[in-house]
Parts: sequence; structure tokens; C-alpha cells
Amino acid sequence: MSVNAESHTVRQRWLDHLSDIESEKVQVIDKFFFNETTEKYEFKSYMNNYIAQIEHYINEYENDAQIDSFVIIGSIVELEDLEDGEIIEIQIVSPFGNDAHNTMDCASYMSPMGRALLFKKIDEIVCVETPAGQFEYKINSIKML
Repeated sequence: MSVNAESHTVRQRWLDHLSDIESEKVQVIDKFFFNETTEKYEFKSYMNNYIAQIEHYINEYENDAQIDSFVIIGSIVELEDLEDGEIIEIQIVSPFGNDAHNTMDCASYMSPMGRALLFKKIDEIVCVETPAGQFEYKINSIKML
């Protein structure tokens, strides 16, 4: 496959992802947020920021590797726990759907882990603040299915 064809494929996958996320945002708002609440506003704002960042990467980067090097919703991320060296693999998923593989650990994009990982790159150190404490991970790899 030529570089241009690969670029088109990566770009198309990101454009498809963008379309799916915009649809999911509307569906989630319609299904879970009936009234104008702080939670509804925060969810809309969070998703609008996510969509804007995806659009930015699609428009800003010309190279496949640049576009496809960030954790996004649906990414499978291999992490190294910096405290004990344990390697874990998780998929960033929607909290409102069943888009994960059955055999894989998952983190919702709304969870502390999911929020901390979005738009990070390989070799970045990620601090995750949870009710159980702070955890640090190094991103070893990122892949999409």
C-alpha cells in the first residue's frame, strides 16, 4: 500500500471516529440528560473539547504516524506501572456502550484513567488521580483495532 493510500486510510478512520463520537454525544445527551443540569453541561463541554482536538489533529498533521500516535477513544494502550513495573493493557471505551473486547481490561473515557490517557503519546508518563490515590504509568504502546 502506498503512503498516500495509508494516509487516506488513517485519515478516514479518524474521520469515521469523529462522526461516531458526534453521534454518540447526541445519543448520550438524549438518553441520560433530560434536563439542563451541570452534569449535562460538563458532558457536552467535555465531548465538544474532545471533538475539537480530533479535528485539530486531522487538519494539523499530514503524516500518518503523527495523526495516529495519540490515545483516543477506542485505543488499546499498553501501560507500565512505574511503582511495581507491572504491564497492563486497557482499552479506552465509552461508558455508555459495549464496544470493548471481552478479554481486555477497559477504562471509560469519563473515568480518571480514561481522562488522563486521552491524547497522550508513547513514552509519556501519565499521572492518574483516583479516589484510591495517585498512580503513575508510562505509555509503552498505542494501537487501534
